[in-house]
Amino acid sequence: MRNAILFVFLFLVTGCGSCESTREIVHVDKATAEKGNDFAFRLFAKLVEGKQENVVFSPVSAQLALSMAYNGARGETATAFAKTLGIEGMSIEQVNAANRTLMNLLKNSAEGVETSAANSVWGNTPVKFKPEFRNACEKFYDAQIENVDLNEPSGQEEIAEWIGEHTRGLVRRDFPPVRGSLVMCLLNVVTFKGEWKTRFYENDTEDMGFILANGSEKSVRMMMHEYEDFPYMRGDGFEALELPYREGRCSMVVFLPSRNRKLADFLRGITPSKWAEWISGLDERSIPVGLPKFRLSTQHFLDDALKALGLDIAYGGGADFSGASDIHDAAIEQVVQNAYVEVDEEGTRAEAVTNIANTNSAPGHHGFICDRPFFFVIRDNESGLILFMAAVYEP
Repeated sequence: MRNAILFVFLFLVTGCGSCESTREIVHVDKATAEKGNDFAFRLFAKLVEGKQENVVFSPVSAQLALSMAYNGARGETATAFAKTLGIEGMSIEQVNAANRTLMNLLKNSAEGVETSAANSVWGNTPVKFKPEFRNACEKFYDAQIENVDLNEPSGQEEIAEWIGEHTRGLVRRDFPPVRGSLVMCLLNVVTFKGEWKTRFYENDTEDMGFILANGSEKSVRMMMHEYEDFPYMRGDGFEALELPYREGRCSMVVFLPSRNRKLADFLRGITPSKWAEWISGLDERSIPVGLPKFRLSTQHFLDDALKALGLDIAYGGGADFSGASDIHDAAIEQVVQNAYVEVDEEGTRAEAVTNIANTNSAPGHHGFICDRPFFFVIRDNESGLILFMAAVYEP
């Protein structure tokens, strides 16, 4: 029976009413951000291919966990990791140093924005981690290294408790079934809590129809702004709007395709160069804004997407993770990302959702009104690094 390695990435995006600031200046260099964004767009394109459903994704979460595994990969498997992550030409020392900076960024909260990151590596009871691998995971990724019985409920419950502790119980923590004998589990958790710089007010939120991809309509609670100044641009078949979080460290950038254009068609056309062009084209404009309140909880398996990017060798008999432990013929079994995203007027998590039967007619509103499927990105404005991205088909 094949020895299996399980990857679980988890991320949590909510609002916060009073995020405390502990900010220090952390600089992520432009080249690192560009490589990270290139990986983000390549993997996201594979994740949404052929789908018309909610897809929420944290590229930095995937990057950190895969980079930990890269430290244990050898030979052609290591080459495949470098190709998939887009880090060919970088030494493992350079990769780890760049990710150390990324960890520092994620652990560095600002006024109105709170981010965090946590990593852990769990080996089955007999697994002995190699010192070089253990040291790299602890030094550069602040990883907790543990040995438990991964194939028994007691060991899996320890991991579930770790997940619950780092996600406040909001992200799925059930253990995905595996076919082989599980020898290693790598976990990454990234959280983001943000308070709008220009908050929405609950009294302005109204009931509105949201047109789904199949043409049907559902009722949503639409948060509204009346002629506020926001960075905005109109492109070929879409509009974009930037909603800054307090202090301006991070922003949500929302892309809304034209009514005669499907979101899937828009997503197929995104490239890193177009992304950079669109961001540089944002200019302040006074415009009415409508954004649905939503709460999304998703689970996605990244295996097919990662294989399509060149990581297929890490899943088969040719996988070489001999740099991680003394266990031979180990291969990746599954890569899973669980996500919870919540957006409301303040950015504060709502405890209940009210269902409203009556709806207004969306075409009566003018401005940037997200009454149909849209795409959004949360980015670090100083470096340009993309932290989270999502295709929202049904809020």
